[in-house]
Amino acid sequence: MNKEQIYDEQIFPLMGQIIRICQEHKIAVVASFHTPNDEDPDLYCATRVTDEAGKYPGYLAELSSVINRALNGGGPMLMMTTEHGDGSKTMVAIVP
Repeated sequence: MNKEQIYDEQIFPLMGQIIRICQEHKIAVVASFHTPNDEDPDLYCATRVTDEAGKYPGYLAELSSVINRALNGGGPMLMMTTEHGDGSKTMVAIVP
């Protein structure tokens, strides 16, 4: 079993719970995991949730920026946020 499989099977379900709790209570979080496999030794998974103002407070803003640059090889990344009628938001990153 490689690290990607361990992440998918054991960590991802927990992260889903953490993300839902953070979204519900507007707790900002930035997390990044290195999950290499045989095809991609540089595979990463990143999760980010903003606070009630839609921002990453304090050092989380810089950490999020560093992750953006690293995941995208230093180039630009498109982030889209969809605000739903129930007040929740969905963020999508599009990496060229």
